[in-house]
Amino acid sequence: MHRHHWDITGRLEADTVRTCTDCGERQVKRSGRWIETETETPAEIETFEVHAAYDADGFVTHVQISVTCPTRERADEIVAMFPKSCKLKSYRVSSDPVDYAGAGNWITLWANGVNGGVNETGLKRYRAIVAKARALGFYLDFEYRVAANGVKSEAELEERLARAQA
Repeated sequence: MHRHHWDITGRLEADTVRTCTDCGERQVKRSGRWIETETETPAEIETFEVHAAYDADGFVTHVQISVTCPTRERADEIVAMFPKSCKLKSYRVSSDPVDYAGAGNWITLWANGVNGGVNETGLKRYRAIVAKARALGFYLDFEYRVAANGVKSEAELEERLARAQA
């Protein structure tokens, strides 16, 4: 038995997946415990993270949608899968020892003096990205874990958006 060196390799449904870099063993985290997988899962499970935050009045101010990829080429491939109106952009992050890429968009949803309460174009763009990502078979993770004012689920996000449109 050897000491495992784990890398988080993605998400499978609502569960986090990790893979040992030495032996390739995969585990899934369920109910707070790591469980060895019996069936093979893809080494790369691409997940779109949908992070939305709200203001003091409870209205969603923005949505950030992004996917992390192993290479810039893969990020460019993902961007090409979406209509240009979604305005997804690819990028590369490189700082030793980190080297990866991603694709995404930051969508402003807050009201201004012109749009009467909600940015309709931004809302349409958000919905188009989510619909296309689902149609392409990507997993979408809506839980914003790092901010106290972050939306915790897709249902909460939809509820807050509906309230803003009312």
